[in-house]
Amino acid sequence: MPTWASAFAIWSLLFGSMHFFWLGAYFAWPAAGRAMLGPIFEPAFASLRFRTYDLVVGVLFVAVGLAAGTLRRGSTSKHETFVRRSLRLAVVLLSVRGTAGTLLDTLIILGVIQGSISRMMFYDLWFLVGAGLGAGALHQQRHQVRSVGV
Repeated sequence: MPTWASAFAIWSLLFGSMHFFWLGAYFAWPAAGRAMLGPIFEPAFASLRFRTYDLVVGVLFVAVGLAAGTLRRGSTSKHETFVRRSLRLAVVLLSVRGTAGTLLDTLIILGVIQGSISRMMFYDLWFLVGAGLGAGALHQQRHQVRSVGV
């Protein structure tokens, strides 16, 4: 039976993999990066700061995906406690990043602030999808711990 933790783990691993793909595409296959992210791809990845950000984000998403995959039903071990706390932090960070980006995108689309509309705007919503999956995983795991009387 699929669980929220499994869905969150898969989402995180895929999202992390995409960051590694984009980073590799900058060096080996720029056309693929442009096709996915648009004309902003090469100028953004030309910056060492942006490439470093992308690498760090990719590593963090893979780590979160692996951590989410270790959640077990009804476990209250020290490892599980650490994983749950780490995943809570991930959910908060995903929520803040997704909300801030989506709010900024909305203000640009409505013309309240100046900016250009691009396909990258949809990217911000993926952070909110991840936050929802992570929150679902934590809620489901907490419910399972309570149901076994631990």
